Amino acid sequence: MSKNFYFLFLLSFLFSVPVHAVVFLADGNSQLEIDGNPPDGWVTAWWVDADNGEIDTAENHLSEMTWWIRFPGDTRESFLHDSMSLSGSTGNTATFTFNKRDLAGVLNYQLEGGPPASGQSKFIQSFTLTNIGKEASSFSLFQYNDLDVNFFADDDTARYLGPGTIEQTDGDGSTTIVFKALGVLPSAWEIAGAPDLLDQLDDNSLTTLNSSPTELSGDVEFALQWDIQLAPGESITLQTVHAVPVPPALWMFGSAFVMIFGLGKRQRSFHA
Repeated sequence: MSKNFYFLFLLSFLFSVPVHAVVFLADGNSQLEIDGNPPDGWVTAWWVDADNGEIDTAENHLSEMTWWIRFPGDTRESFLHDSMSLSGSTGNTATFTFNKRDLAGVLNYQLEGGPPASGQSKFIQSFTLTNIGKEASSFSLFQYNDLDVNFFADDDTARYLGPGTIEQTDGDGSTTIVFKALGVLPSAWEIAGAPDLLDQLDDNSLTTLNSSPTELSGDVEFALQWDIQLAPGESITLQTVHAVPVPPALWMFGSAFVMIFGLGKRQRSFHA
């Protein structure tokens, strides 16, 4: 066969395969994977303190984190990332934009890793939504979270700590991830056994979170719901933070060690 035939065959193959952006953010001891291949999720991995800088599943704290939206008259929620496109990225940041009906959005991700072997990391999402239409716009926005602290899914405990705050701890209590919604607090939340909430968001019926229970153990998941109304031209910014703090016992031991031996080296704080 001619070289031209091979070239045309290659072009036809490439353009026949759907292309989805996969973005890797890196900072300090951490990496974040943002995968736009629905319906498998959006943020699909969060590695902290990988061995020798090499990625391994054992250091992955997250199975998937996704956004969903519902407008009045809809019969189900929609996977919001189907309407998004990558605007740009740097080493530890990425920006996505979307337009859906009369709503425009800008979603910024920022990863802040800690020092090596510190166990500290956080990623921040800032989501600005603007009504670009001539009429008021109302909608419900959902953020779904399936964390697997220290990779293993079946031994976690999720607890509601107060407005906009949920923590999830692994079975032996050695690592805790804290989720916080800042600025605009959610209208509702829910903790459940995976994948119940994801199935609700992805089925053909309406989802309303019930703000319960306050604690659940096992293979857990949680979701937040914002019920929002925007006047024409009005904007709103939601911010959420996922953070791995230093376990309290380790922090107390470390502080005592510093005071006794005078190792007063200052480290960055990565608490949300």
